[in-house]
Amino acid sequence: MNLKNVSKARICQSIVVVAMTIFMGITSVVGSLDVSNSTTSDEVAASGTTQKSHTAGIISALNNDEIAATEAGPMVDETGYTEVAEPSPAVAAVQELEEAEAEEEDDEWSDVLMADVNDYLYVREDATTEAPVVGKLRKGDSATIISFTEDGWFEIESGNLKGYVLGDYCVTGSEAEDLASEICVTYAKATTGGVRVRSEASQESKIITALGQGDKIKVDNEAEEVDGWVAVAYGNSTGYVSGDYVETYMDMGKGITKEEEAEAKAKAAQTTEATTIQNAAVAASFDDETLLAALIQCEAGGYDGELAVGAVVMNRLRSGRYGSSLESVIYAKGQFGPARSGAVARLAAKGPSATARAAAQAALSGIDPTGGCTHFQPARTGHAGVVIGGNVFF
Repeated sequence: MNLKNVSKARICQSIVVVAMTIFMGITSVVGSLDVSNSTTSDEVAASGTTQKSHTAGIISALNNDEIAATEAGPMVDETGYTEVAEPSPAVAAVQELEEAEAEEEDDEWSDVLMADVNDYLYVREDATTEAPVVGKLRKGDSATIISFTEDGWFEIESGNLKGYVLGDYCVTGSEAEDLASEICVTYAKATTGGVRVRSEASQESKIITALGQGDKIKVDNEAEEVDGWVAVAYGNSTGYVSGDYVETYMDMGKGITKEEEAEAKAKAAQTTEATTIQNAAVAASFDDETLLAALIQCEAGGYDGELAVGAVVMNRLRSGRYGSSLESVIYAKGQFGPARSGAVARLAAKGPSATARAAAQAALSGIDPTGGCTHFQPARTGHAGVVIGGNVFF
């Protein structure tokens, strides 16, 4: 049992002890209110009823006094002296437990690390740039921090990957949480079969589709929160599922070892080969080109990967199902996470990289290395398709 669990257990024991003490004190008071030294069987029943009534009254009075004290606030006498009322032991114990739970939630990300890179970060065998590379932390991958060296290296563990990464290219704690929220997709996973996706957050609304047990669907983080419901992205619209039948999670990947990467590349080469298509060029303003370049820089790293993402955007534009302009396609509801989070707009204002802009211009000219794909996911998901630059396109 870790220290947090021990602390919570002790707090819970304190609450039980305080509650028993109060109960025993009340029972003692009630017991002193003896109705008669000699009773018949009927009087015992009556006496028992009387005792319960007295007990309820005393507990009610205690509760009322506590509520009144809380509502009234500090007591001030005629001298101007302020007396701050101390909470009862039971209330104090509950407050301590709540504070411990809140602290535990804050600590959830304390030992989490993410690589703050466009594509990937090398993981090395030892804490030096001269050490052999044992694997990669890719964009969106998370790792657990094992230790930290004085010269700025983190010892990490992520999936089957163990090694060292240079801290200059990483974020931790709350910064890792912010980065994950920006670039990772949140899913709702059905915990039972037949989970209905409805058009509105109401059991009376239209059923759009149903999820089987284990099925997942993207959470729509832009939709207004409704108690008891989870907003999800379905096509170009927002649907709702009951929170009682799904669990939500953020899709953070794990690092990949050199051996795992080689195996994945061999498997991808055996199943699918990329086919480059030359489509008709699409005219775009400088602002549209900048917006496209910003998106592909957020979603991929390296020219090949960025061009493939740009081609997906152009294929969606040609299909007409995601919007009639580049801007509407990029900001279509529930599609590109960096667009929803504001990362695309910030990068567009700052100015995308020269590589990303060149990839955007090539995509606008009609070059499509994906063979007509309209979707992509991180290659680590294992989805079938064309693997280009760390993503799989389908």
